[in-house]
Amino acid sequence: MMATIGLVLAGENLENSDTELCVQRPRWIENHSQGEVQTLGWDYSIEDEMNIFFAAEDKEHGLQKICGALASELVLENDLSSATIAWRGTDSWASITLYPPEIVGRIVEDITA
Repeated sequence: MMATIGLVLAGENLENSDTELCVQRPRWIENHSQGEVQTLGWDYSIEDEMNIFFAAEDKEHGLQKICGALASELVLENDLSSATIAWRGTDSWASITLYPPEIVGRIVEDITA
């Protein structure tokens, strides 16, 4: 069963919140994961956070691939290595945080794909 993984980017934590970030980063993550993580699209939340959505066969493997890509380089002068990552299974309405460690298990209410 595929897992939906969301990358939540709060504008106040970004050096450059250009929408180009939503185009460059997902493609780069797909390439970094050798296609094991696929882009589903992006949107803004009610709080103006960028939400970038991915699909992965397994949430843990997807998390590992996304974190590895985020830690490897800056994109448009943004260090995204501490961005919030959450997931939602097909049988759940809630998105649960997977990263960073200090907020694992919390519900992220405003992530929709």
